[in-house]
Amino acid sequence: MKKITFAVIALTIGFVSMSFINKADSSLTKASNDVLINSNEITNEEVKSIIDNKCYGCHNSESKNTKGKKKLSFDKLDELSIYKQIGKYEGIHETITEGEMPPEKFLAKYPDKALTDKEKEALLSWATTKGEELTK
Repeated sequence: MKKITFAVIALTIGFVSMSFINKADSSLTKASNDVLINSNEITNEEVKSIIDNKCYGCHNSESKNTKGKKKLSFDKLDELSIYKQIGKYEGIHETITEGEMPPEKFLAKYPDKALTDKEKEALLSWATTKGEELTK
């Protein structure tokens, strides 16, 4: 419980701090039709495709991977409280940054599930943006 509380506080402070950074310097902007655009033209559909192809198999409420669906279920993400959602998006960001997902054991069996640099960038941008939106 202390870890979760600390993570939520740290995440909130981080997002508040980031709100003071000059938005013009950011390579990520939000278009009026809720499509995310950065230098590589990443859209929500592309992020959805990455999640569907690389993440969803283990991170859904019907998954046989108990640990994966317990840590993160994309099916139930929107049902969580705002604070828990912020924590999940921070967790996604941290996990991708640390290179922990997909796990190496899994990739040994399914090397096609490895995230490319572009996919990592898309997921990182998406997770950051979703977390920022929830703090407003």
